[in-house]
Amino acid sequence: MRAGFLVLSVLVAAGLSGCDDEAPVTATTSSSASKASASTFDALRLPALLERAVSQELATPLHLAALRARLGSAGDLGEPLQRAANDTERMLILKVFAAGSQPGTIKAYADEIRGKDPADIVRLSTMREPDNLMQQYQQTCGEAMVQVALAELNPIYAWELHKNYQLHKLDPEGANLGLAKEQREWLESYGGKVTARGAEGGIESGLTAILNEKLGAAIGCTYAMTPATNLRQTLVEITAQVKRGYPTAIRVAFGIDNGHFMLIQAARDGAFRVYDPYYGTVRWQPTSAFEAGSLVAESSQTARLTHYFRSIPRG
Repeated sequence: MRAGFLVLSVLVAAGLSGCDDEAPVTATTSSSASKASASTFDALRLPALLERAVSQELATPLHLAALRARLGSAGDLGEPLQRAANDTERMLILKVFAAGSQPGTIKAYADEIRGKDPADIVRLSTMREPDNLMQQYQQTCGEAMVQVALAELNPIYAWELHKNYQLHKLDPEGANLGLAKEQREWLESYGGKVTARGAEGGIESGLTAILNEKLGAAIGCTYAMTPATNLRQTLVEITAQVKRGYPTAIRVAFGIDNGHFMLIQAARDGAFRVYDPYYGTVRWQPTSAFEAGSLVAESSQTARLTHYFRSIPRG
């Protein structure tokens, strides 16, 4: 089900392009398009267009670095870019290319989104809706977080999830059979065992392993579970790594130490966009809530931050 991913962060992100964002983005469908060189696509302002996507929080610096490295093989983008109805479509086409999708897959995605309302395209190509993907079993919060994180990296995966499943519905044997099957198989591959939501008898697997082998492998980092001993410094570190493009899993606790995992998708001054897999919610939460130990988690309960997964770029 999941589209292929380029290991984005094996590259060191270069300085952002100084190209004029208002310059027209054009492309050719002539036979020379398939032989286009990196310099040809620089002239087409492709890095500047993806830079705009980064500024609009539609892509990350990791996507931009990967695009710059792949410009020499970008000839197959000529037709999808020329036929795109607007820059929103072009930005997402560049993002899926940067994420490592193959030409045929990119063309099929470009054909599907062409001419649709830009707001709908973004909504269905990302995982940011307040009502979002729910973990389908009691033990698969980590697996659901990885699905959401990978779908944010590659719009094609997000598009397929939205198209094929009722994400904000608990239905592992019906409408969400394929979605639940992926969660279950991932959990079982790490020694876990699923049960229905609210049921006992299952076995959870360690979150670090799946983060590193599914998500870290896709973006070129290793995650290490780290105590949030100095809360203010922890929030500074989380902000920095999320803005670099590394989604960050966190552990929160209710009461004495009833643990729960969530995912920080994005950071702005004074707030984080947080995905809660148990209820399938995405909401912006202020840093003051982290500092006060009053994070909203599992629908209405409040929790405190105990750990975060620090991202360490690989070689």
